[in-house]
Amino acid sequence: MDLDLALIEPPGMVIRTKSGRTATLFELQKDAQNAFNKHYEALTGVSGKKSELNITTSIHSEAFSDPALLEKNIDWNSIDLTQIHNIGEVTAFKGQHAANQNVSTFTGLQETCRQASKDIETKVIAYFNFRQANARTPAEKARFADLVTFWTGIGEHFKQIGTKETDPMKIWERTVEIRRSTGGRSVFDLVQDMKGHLEAAAKFR
Repeated sequence: MDLDLALIEPPGMVIRTKSGRTATLFELQKDAQNAFNKHYEALTGVSGKKSELNITTSIHSEAFSDPALLEKNIDWNSIDLTQIHNIGEVTAFKGQHAANQNVSTFTGLQETCRQASKDIETKVIAYFNFRQANARTPAEKARFADLVTFWTGIGEHFKQIGTKETDPMKIWERTVEIRRSTGGRSVFDLVQDMKGHLEAAAKFR
């Protein structure tokens, strides 16, 4: 299902246990996740963990450093561009997590592509389009136009593998096509490359 229930964390928030002791976000996240998993499985008979139902806080590995990145229409002017690489970090973690599940190679590959394609479409391409539209020089505009073209192509491949294709042979053919068009980069290499491209873009001013 891949559903994240995120904690709203107002400034100065203090978490306390039933005994009154101050608790950490890590403790809350761990206890809430365990409680949720037990309740979900009792209600449905299905494992909450295997269903990818997560209780997340700001310290969760899948949490973006800036909550504004969760908005449907991101105001890039309000985002700290020095933290923009966090998009790549979160996407890479989700991809690695998906690949390391107790699933087949193709299922892990599909889930990695599904997760990454969402972030490519809603965040990576959107950010590079923003930078292209606000470029100060022709060289800067061309650089971000190239990045938009590159990640649009990769996103289409990932989306096809992750959400539209079920034939293992066709999935394998897609991965071969990806390698040919990217100089030998695999799906997992490209998920890691995302962070590097975003880091470089943040420095390009």
